[in-house]
Amino acid sequence: TWMIDRSGKPIIDPNRASEGSLLPIGEYKGYGLALMIGLLAGSVNGAAVGKETIDFNAQQASVTNTGQALIALDPSAFGDREAFIERVNQVISDIQQSTPIPGGSGIRVPGEGAARTSEQRQREGIPLPLELFKTLDNLAIEHGVPLLL
Repeated sequence: TWMIDRSGKPIIDPNRASEGSLLPIGEYKGYGLALMIGLLAGSVNGAAVGKETIDFNAQQASVTNTGQALIALDPSAFGDREAFIERVNQVISDIQQSTPIPGGSGIRVPGEGAARTSEQRQREGIPLPLELFKTLDNLAIEHGVPLLL
């Protein structure tokens, strides 16, 4: 239910991914949110949106004209800033203290996983596959710079 082909039939074979379109998460509400973000990140600043969008995985030589949208809100423009922070902290706490599904490892909020990974990599370094090290060493030899391994 994540991807459909041109006739609207589900695609479940990952080798056929280039034949279809991803469906928005959240059905019609997800579609509305995706459209809004696309318009803000594309149309507002002249970047590619809709049919203009280039699949950079399929066309690596093409210019993608990727757009970005940043929105900054001042909570104090809508009311008491401290009350807002208190409400946000309460919502986060409520989410984190919710009962996880059976066998689940807990409930996270966006950013927690990335924060844990960042802390771990600060302590232990960034893991790289041996094949990548070999490739980098071959490039180092080719360009006359010191080897990594």
